[in-house]
Amino acid sequence: PLASQSIELRRRGTLLVCLLLVAIIALPGMFPARLLASGLVQLEGLAADTVLTSLEFAMALVFVLLFSEVVVRERQARADLDEAHLRLGEYAIQVEDLATVQERNRLARDLHDAVTQTLFSASLIADVTPVIWKRNPEEGLQHLEELRQLTRGALAEMRTLLLEMRPESLNRADLKTLITQLTDAFIGRVRIPVDLQIHGTCDQNQEVKIVVYRVAQVALNNIAK
Repeated sequence: PLASQSIELRRRGTLLVCLLLVAIIALPGMFPARLLASGLVQLEGLAADTVLTSLEFAMALVFVLLFSEVVVRERQARADLDEAHLRLGEYAIQVEDLATVQERNRLARDLHDAVTQTLFSASLIADVTPVIWKRNPEEGLQHLEELRQLTRGALAEMRTLLLEMRPESLNRADLKTLITQLTDAFIGRVRIPVDLQIHGTCDQNQEVKIVVYRVAQVALNNIAK
């Protein structure tokens, strides 16, 4: 026990403890007269027995020290592993927070680039439509139709952004609804007519549905740019 506990000390302290233990085992050879007087040992072979016992004990100490070193290193490794797991958890939280901030920034940018501009255009058209209507009703009707497309597109754009914020809603919605919202938002944003035709469905396979939705989304965004 002393040897195994001494491994917690520095190497010099461990060495001193072990030397002290070996010296205690070798005491019979250091004080043979008293032992002989007591009759506990015989003179013949006393030195050899003492040396042999000391060597055996020293070998046992070496084994104990090596085994204790392994145990201590394993314990230290577990402590380091626990600390690494703790740091990894902290890093994961930081990465999640960073991803959340980036997603918020992206949504804010999309709101500014798409919905805000669309609503601003709709507001301008709404302001001038009454004046134009009095002067030319047909041109006023055209402005009303343009206003309808803008507001419809802004509404679709908002729905699309809400779907992006809630992935579970994206999984629940059918592909036709998703693509229709994309095209309505596109028409309201860039005022380019789109002829949408959807044949068949892939709603049973969520992964395929999301891929088709993303492809259509990227394609319309590229056209808008």
